[in-house]
Amino acid sequence: MLIFLFNYCWIVIRGKESEIYIVKNRDKSIDYMKAICIILMIYTHTVVEENMFKTYLFSFHIPAFFIVSGILFERKYRKNDKNISIDYRYIIKKRINQLMIPYLIFCLLLALYFSFNQFISGEKILLVDYFIKIVTFQGIESMWFIPVFFFSELLFLYSNKKFVQSVILILSLILMYFSPYISDYWLIRLIIKIGVGYIFIFIGYSISKFDLINKLVSMVAVVLGIVCFCLAQYNGFVGLGSVDFENIFLYLFNASITSLCLLVIIGNYMDKFNISLLSLYGENSIVLLCINNLIIEIVRLIDYKVFNSFLIKTQHFGSLLFTVIILFICYIIIYLMNKVTVLKSVFGKR
Repeated sequence: MLIFLFNYCWIVIRGKESEIYIVKNRDKSIDYMKAICIILMIYTHTVVEENMFKTYLFSFHIPAFFIVSGILFERKYRKNDKNISIDYRYIIKKRINQLMIPYLIFCLLLALYFSFNQFISGEKILLVDYFIKIVTFQGIESMWFIPVFFFSELLFLYSNKKFVQSVILILSLILMYFSPYISDYWLIRLIIKIGVGYIFIFIGYSISKFDLINKLVSMVAVVLGIVCFCLAQYNGFVGLGSVDFENIFLYLFNASITSLCLLVIIGNYMDKFNISLLSLYGENSIVLLCINNLIIEIVRLIDYKVFNSFLIKTQHFGSLLFTVIILFICYIIIYLMNKVTVLKSVFGKR
């Protein structure tokens, strides 16, 4: 409801939708899915305490991006279609511009921001530690996602033999199973995350290959979604970023089925509406991912210094308000990005 209201208000204020660039001929349901997941991710960053809803969101909102990637892979580069040639060099160059350059820029900005706060607070400055995390692809805050996403896609792109795919899937499952015992070292954690990302890309590819989105009935999707909510509570709090899966099969099942159900519901109901704001956020989901942590930290600092931590003290209302504020700021940044050529390059949109 907030998105519909926000969308309507902006159309009225702007007078026309063409002021913000949105690529035509895109799959609206995919953009809506990415937008919903990135908004939910931002919301979870504003919620301090763990609760049932946050537990549920963490069970699928990050894996959903990998699943969507797998769906798009299948649609663009059907591996069984030998008539389609894949320009690997072009794809890698494009993804470096779209993912790794923004990763580097915004990780450095976060590192400088945190180091400055440590300096003025008299704390130990951890700039070197941040730099090590950046160059080893561990990332800062939620920026860990970008290199994991990049390398998972790259691995999937090059593993075009069924035998190789099977080996990677089996090894990834083994690493997931033993993750509580072997994930103390950063490199092992990174490999596990990439392996899990690969599994979800493969699942998304299979969903598209067997046309499950169109075959699953809406009411069945709703029922399955409720079942997954209950199973998520049973499995407990999980997170790909923290390499915490609890029961790995429940984790994979919940993330995959919930993502599929959301895609079915979006395709059958939301796809009928032209929600331009949601399309905008979906198309620019990587932009939101890059900038949300820095915005969150700045807004939190202002809230603490000026409003006596109002957003934290008001709990659920504060989290919702916090999320709306972040989305509004992100909207302005996206607007400026589409007006300023340099910003397009920063966000990998050239």
